[in-house]
Amino acid sequence: HGLAGAASAQSAAPAAHADGDVRLSEGSYGRLEMFQVPAGSDPADGEWGTVCHTAAWQMDHRAMLALATVVCRQLGWGPAVRAPCCAAFGQGSGPIWMDDVRCNGAESALTDCAFKRGVAGEDSHAEDAGVVCSLQPPSAPPR
Repeated sequence: HGLAGAASAQSAAPAAHADGDVRLSEGSYGRLEMFQVPAGSDPADGEWGTVCHTAAWQMDHRAMLALATVVCRQLGWGPAVRAPCCAAFGQGSGPIWMDDVRCNGAESALTDCAFKRGVAGEDSHAEDAGVVCSLQPPSAPPR
């Protein structure tokens, strides 16, 4: 009896976020956000931030859809439908963790794609990336 109570209390605790986790602001679509933990820090010190497009990249629809494909897969949603640019789902706040992201679409996680770290003053939340995944019910994300 005591073990069952401990197990249910433990499972009721909110899941901690891990470095590199992603989310979309509206569930299966929205502004792309990523969780980062500073090197050598406790995961509790992590922070959600955004992923930016650059002006040149916004014109490369295949590259944008490849990024969206990776994000939808990582989240366990259906295939990517589109990847709108230019803060289509509103500007985020906080750090810009990734910029100039280049995926080929086969990666299992966004952090497997080539990217540069966001640079304060160079990147703007006006370039925050958006992703739209198909409305298939989510499946368990890969571990």
